[in-house]
Amino acid sequence: MKTIFTSILKFIVAIGLIAWMVYSGMLELSSLAVLTNPLYLITSIFLVFLTIVINNIRWAFLLKMQDFKLSTKQTFPLTLIGVFFNYAIPGGVGGDVVKGYYLFKHSPTKKTLGTTTLFLDRLMGMYGMVLVSAIMLVVNYHTILGRSTLHALALSVIGVFCFISLFFILSFSASIKNLRFIDFLFNKIPGGSFVQKIYTSIHS
Repeated sequence: MKTIFTSILKFIVAIGLIAWMVYSGMLELSSLAVLTNPLYLITSIFLVFLTIVINNIRWAFLLKMQDFKLSTKQTFPLTLIGVFFNYAIPGGVGGDVVKGYYLFKHSPTKKTLGTTTLFLDRLMGMYGMVLVSAIMLVVNYHTILGRSTLHALALSVIGVFCFISLFFILSFSASIKNLRFIDFLFNKIPGGSFVQKIYTSIHS
């Protein structure tokens, strides 16, 4: 009886959130008219599902590297919950908060490591999008140079790409991690021990 009540409550909440998104303008039903074409509909569903599966495998891999005993089958429901709340909660990061909540319930002693996997998962996804954008800038550089309105956008993409690349190099380099200066730096900055713990988990 409790399970049925919970399912009904979830359904009501889901319908309410969808209605709120339509009412607030976050979801325009008119833009979905193209999906009346069966080919577009099937292709869209396949691509969306494929993206979710790939994202789940990426996160499950990161969790495995931090010794979380969770399979891709176990993390998939959390990934679906995260996707839903990314759209339902303004800001686009609500899904990570919800995923983190369920992850911490499963492994309460690994909160820092769990937070690291969520951060890296989001950063890797962003890096993939920025990488594709950077490649398109190179492919279409004549068009970019010919339109001054695109110059600022191009510089922003290049800047973000370089920043994330530098972050990965500094975080993953064993040579940099083993420098005595790194330990000295963490000992001097406020909250250095906590930052060092995050840095170590990212490096692993």
